[in-house]
Amino acid sequence: MQKTAPFLFIACLLFIVACQPQAEDCPEQRYATSGPEIDLIKAHIQAYTDGDLDKWASYYGEQVKFHHNTWDAITNKEEMVKSETQLRSYFAEVGFATEPVMLERIIDDEGRTWVRYSGNWTGTIKANDEQVAVPVHLNIHLVDDKIVEEYGYWDSREVMADIEDALVDDIENPN
Repeated sequence: MQKTAPFLFIACLLFIVACQPQAEDCPEQRYATSGPEIDLIKAHIQAYTDGDLDKWASYYGEQVKFHHNTWDAITNKEEMVKSETQLRSYFAEVGFATEPVMLERIIDDEGRTWVRYSGNWTGTIKANDEQVAVPVHLNIHLVDDKIVEEYGYWDSREVMADIEDALVDDIENPN
């Protein structure tokens, strides 16, 4: 037994080392904070901030599903652009702040690629020049470099109240 113990120890050690995954054998990293998917979402958000809604919309796939503050989906990209254009009519400028921002890419258990974005949507209300900021969280599902599903969550009650107050004030006190 004493003669075979070192042999068994060496055999076990070799087995353990041989069973460790090598870099080329490792599956794709499931979590990352940089990479092409992150860059794509940064460009998408920049197009929004720049006011280039055609470019912003081009990042969405044809059958995209939007879930904004609801589990129900809006599946019409043109409807989303129209809604965004109407929202922008109340603001001198809108966009996303560059700080603080959290971006991460994950690959879920089904192999789907998602990018999670957390940041602040900002705007300046036209009627009173008031600046507003709303924390936003987006979960974005990507397929072939296109957004095919977007879950977005934010609380816009304060901003909507500010817009309403500014419009009422504008009506009551015309210049």
